[in-house]
Amino acid sequence: MLASPETDSIRFEKNLSEAYQSFAQSVEKVCTENVTGIPAFFSLNYVRIEFVQMLKQKFSDKIEINLLTDSYLNKGIQIIDCALEWLDKNIDQKEVINKKNLSPSLRWTGKTVDLIELAMSVHESGSVNNGDITVKAVVNFFCESFGVNPGNFSASYGVMRTRANSRTLFLDKLKRILEKKMERDDEKELRRKGIRQNSQTK
Repeated sequence: MLASPETDSIRFEKNLSEAYQSFAQSVEKVCTENVTGIPAFFSLNYVRIEFVQMLKQKFSDKIEINLLTDSYLNKGIQIIDCALEWLDKNIDQKEVINKKNLSPSLRWTGKTVDLIELAMSVHESGSVNNGDITVKAVVNFFCESFGVNPGNFSASYGVMRTRANSRTLFLDKLKRILEKKMERDDEKELRRKGIRQNSQTK
């Protein structure tokens, strides 16, 4: 005997409800059992992006099924947003920075404001998580990676904005340095080719 459409719909809603409850418990576990909050932050952002993309899809030709799916996806996104807010308020970033996982040889020896300038430009380029991430998260990630305390990075950004000549001093410097290296390498390659050609003509 075939199941009625109503029975299928009820079963589908039950499965969604169970999956939602399991997801909510998993999010709570990820947040409370994570020591630093950094892995949890990126995992939650990844799932959030996937949920947002799923909202754009249609899973059935039945309107009620799609509405039900969208409802649970939206609730899942709300749970993630609450979890991210909780992590932001409860994870001590200074403690995270002191727990370096990288080799001590990897240290930022330039100015802190330069690292913040670099991190903020990467964020604005949309190159991390397709841009679906906060500037604070990117700045903290860069600073943690090199063992730097970002302090009040908004104040550093304010300093950048009030610069007289160029407001992107460090990025301009990086561009000049890299271009000079390319020019030196071009000259070396031309010299090698010239030496090779001379040796072949002899």
